[in-house]
Amino acid sequence: MQVAMSTSEADGVPGWSWCGRCSQMFWRAGEAASRCPGGGTHTSGESGPYALPRVTANRTPSGWYRCGRCQGLFSGYEGTGGSCFDGAAHNAADDVQYLPRQEILKLMILRGPKIRRV
Repeated sequence: MQVAMSTSEADGVPGWSWCGRCSQMFWRAGEAASRCPGGGTHTSGESGPYALPRVTANRTPSGWYRCGRCQGLFSGYEGTGGSCFDGAAHNAADDVQYLPRQEILKLMILRGPKIRRV
């Protein structure tokens, strides 16, 4: 499956990558502090750069957030939902909601989650 990659601010918020260990999107700037459910930190070595559009005042809320604990992209109501690396709930890092493109969501569903313990 081909997924368009972009680092342009016009196309969204740059700085996202695909984790080769768990097959989920994560915030690359937080890679060193990230936590992968497969163990250790998320790995960006197999990924190109991605930009995810954000919800603005004229867009419907999406429910997609960045977790401040594991740096992963997650779907949740008002910034909480799903399980983080240690089984606790994800926690939104900020008030930004992201609008992952259909290609990204399909890739996350078709290829993930693949968890390999290290």
